[in-house]
Amino acid sequence: MRNADVVERGGASGRGFTLVELLVVIAIIGILIALLLPAVQAAREAARRLQCANNLKQIGLAAHNYHAAHLMFPPGALMPQIGNRASAGWHVSILPYIEGGSLAHGLKDSLHDVNEPTIAALRDIAVATYLCPSATAVQSDAGDGAATHYFGVTGPGRNGHVKNLEMAHCGNMSTDGILYAGSEVRIADVRDGTSNTLFVGERVYLMRPWTHGAWWHGSPETKFCVYSAKNIRWPLNTSTDDVGCYVFAPSPGCPGTVVFNDLMFASEHPGGVQFVFADGSVHFLSETIEFSLFGDLATKAGGEVAVLP
Repeated sequence: MRNADVVERGGASGRGFTLVELLVVIAIIGILIALLLPAVQAAREAARRLQCANNLKQIGLAAHNYHAAHLMFPPGALMPQIGNRASAGWHVSILPYIEGGSLAHGLKDSLHDVNEPTIAALRDIAVATYLCPSATAVQSDAGDGAATHYFGVTGPGRNGHVKNLEMAHCGNMSTDGILYAGSEVRIADVRDGTSNTLFVGERVYLMRPWTHGAWWHGSPETKFCVYSAKNIRWPLNTSTDDVGCYVFAPSPGCPGTVVFNDLMFASEHPGGVQFVFADGSVHFLSETIEFSLFGDLATKAGGEVAVLP
């Protein structure tokens, strides 16, 4: 009898989970995962955003090293010397200061024609410093080279500081910021203060190769597209659903209304966009920033009293 009791008790103590108990455990695990997943995703985005800010910081430092060597900031883009061919932009100019000297050497004979077939392999090299981990596009939307997510600020084009061109394709080019085609801006020219002036910011729509600066067509010029920098024309994180797509890239439900030089500054970071200022500091600007203040921060010598929120 005692042996039977032992066997019976042993069998009872070794009983497995019932189906209901297993389902309860699985449900609890599912709830815990659902609670933890947003926190994990937020932590990952925070790390990506930090790396993105570090890239912008490196760009700012490189621009200041360029200024120390050349007594001015790099031009937003070299003035093209060949019609219908793209010149190099500021990304190429600062390569030696972000440990890209070998790339700069390979491109040195093609600065006024970065579409040359002989440098196609160099155009396809992705430069990590020019890519934000939060964004997705690595290849340019035109398929002609590795992309960049960082673009210079030409300015808002106030008080006649614009190069008036055709409005159907490229649009005007602002010249009251720091980086525009043919710019030769010195720190002394930034009279609004380098800590109050935008230099380079993020973009996510219609990416173009980091090698490209500007392109023109016509004699005299009738079109002038700036690849490496953009006008301040729209609020931060403006969606193409709200204002339309690029005029040469319309899609169903998204008419082509936005010209090339006005393509928006935006990011994949929730709530805003990161910029490096002319002093090399990096700031996250909320997408709710007043548009007039956004424009104030984009001029180098507009005389506005611009204070970061």
